[in-house]
Amino acid sequence: MRQITIYLLCSGLLSCGSDISVIDKTGEPSEEPCDSLVWYADADGDGYGGNDAVAECEQPEGYVANSDDCDDDNSAISPSGVEVCNEMDDDCNGSVDDNIAGLGVWYGDSDGDGYGDVNAPQEACEQPVGTVDNFDDCDDDNSAISPSGVEVCNEVDDDCNGLVDDEPTDPSLWYEDSDSDGYGNESSSIASCDQPEGYVENSEDCDDVNPENNLSCTPPVVDTVCDSQPYIGVGNNTAQPELHILSAYEPGSTDIRVHISRTEQMTVVLSSYDPANWIISVDPNTNIDRILLNGYHTQTAVAPNNIPVEVRSYDQTGSHFGNWCGYSLPYNGGGCDTDLLITGVVGFTGIDWTSFTGCYTASEFLLE
Repeated sequence: MRQITIYLLCSGLLSCGSDISVIDKTGEPSEEPCDSLVWYADADGDGYGGNDAVAECEQPEGYVANSDDCDDDNSAISPSGVEVCNEMDDDCNGSVDDNIAGLGVWYGDSDGDGYGDVNAPQEACEQPVGTVDNFDDCDDDNSAISPSGVEVCNEVDDDCNGLVDDEPTDPSLWYEDSDSDGYGNESSSIASCDQPEGYVENSEDCDDVNPENNLSCTPPVVDTVCDSQPYIGVGNNTAQPELHILSAYEPGSTDIRVHISRTEQMTVVLSSYDPANWIISVDPNTNIDRILLNGYHTQTAVAPNNIPVEVRSYDQTGSHFGNWCGYSLPYNGGGCDTDLLITGVVGFTGIDWTSFTGCYTASEFLLE
């Protein structure tokens, strides 16, 4: 007698897995029943079945024992599928584009400078708005600070290289002050945001070894109009204020003209044995603390109003610098000589002398 297998769909009318009897042609139950199994069609051959099912004792060809496939027309989609960015549920877990290996990571760029915040990552298949593909920003709240930022002196790492104020575009220039006199050496400088130790902001020192010499190491130039070779001496003082002495014994006329174009800070002494009227003119930016008139006979001066003039003539005040005659000749043998005059002026002013120019008969002096 030939057995006939009846195929039943797994539906609400049939409980999958219930016993199925083998029926003979007469319609009588066989004495050899079998346990029913539900098999699911695997149309895409990926080992996972879809929704089409049959109940049969033996597994039919093209059927499997599970119904886990969420797309039985695509063998790449199944519980064994690999999730990729395609807006599909490749692994049949009910979620689209989730848990993707090698998924793109994007970083929030809140300041819009093109550099992301390492603390604001986002995984997504497509780049979210307001994100970038790097995390190179060291301050995502300030668009001026990024790897493209320009380093300036502000105690901030503007270019995100891990260093503060390194190679800034706006450093100050500092000058070495090796003799600690407050004046810097023009030939030795450092560009830096902060003042280095041993450096100052000016380059006015002309002698950075000797603290007594700083603002002017250039010897003064003094020209005269006189009847003989002038007697010129240069002292040790190259600092400021300077002390310059211009002297005549017998002026060629009552007037002696003096023009000053030197801009260093100074005190000027005008000395004559005979009466003299000193007519003083200056260039702009001269820096004259005072003018002292010295001599034996009456001394007068016509000078700019902003320059103090003090008279020390013996006839007028009973005093003078050095010896009583208070004039200078190229003579140092005692009496009315140059050394006594210089010594007296230095003692009175408290300033070491810078230059001395004397002429027996003089009508003009130029100090520059």
